Amino acid sequence: MKLRVGVIGCGPIGRLHARIYSGLPIAELVGVCDIVPDRARACAEPHGVPWFADAREMIAKVSPRVVSVATGGHEYGSDHYEPTIQALDAGCHVLCEKPICNDVSKAAEMVARAREKKLCLAVDLNHRFTPAARQARRWLDEGRLGSLLFANMALWIGKPKDEESPWFHMKALNPTPWTCCATSAGTSPTCNASPSRRRAEACGQPRRSISGLQAAWWAT
Repeated sequence: MKLRVGVIGCGPIGRLHARIYSGLPIAELVGVCDIVPDRARACAEPHGVPWFADAREMIAKVSPRVVSVATGGHEYGSDHYEPTIQALDAGCHVLCEKPICNDVSKAAEMVARAREKKLCLAVDLNHRFTPAARQARRWLDEGRLGSLLFANMALWIGKPKDEESPWFHMKALNPTPWTCCATSAGTSPTCNASPSRRRAEACGQPRRSISGLQAAWWAT
């Protein structure tokens, strides 16, 4: 039996979720939802599924077992809370896009509600599974690298708006390098951000480049 899946939020990432679910042999895309009707319709039509402008209505009518929450909002995190709570209260497992929520107290409530309902709530930290992150983890497991000193990383995705500082970026993207770093280095890496490659060179430590992720490591 295929897993019935719905998508809430039909922007670029939500459309990607819908397309991938449609191609998975273990999944059945049963509906999509967006507060902008034209966006929901455009997402639904290529897959031949019904579209909705209200998440609760979609869940009630097509009965998904799993829901992807890919809504936007301020910095792509402020609109995750409400549809996630609605889906959990309706008995659906939830895959939520990152960041889980811009408000930490609401994020904690989302996690608590999933525990209360004994449902799965996952945050799509997909960059933990990139070839670069897997290679770094492999090198550590093989003993080829020592303890992580710090990582120097760069985001190539453009900022959607001007910020008061060149070092600020949207919340949806800021956590990404550090989740890769934590996955590669273990559960408690000693890691410090560096805006300049010169800082790594000044440490006098060997440096490896992993698909754009430059890190300095203690030699062992």
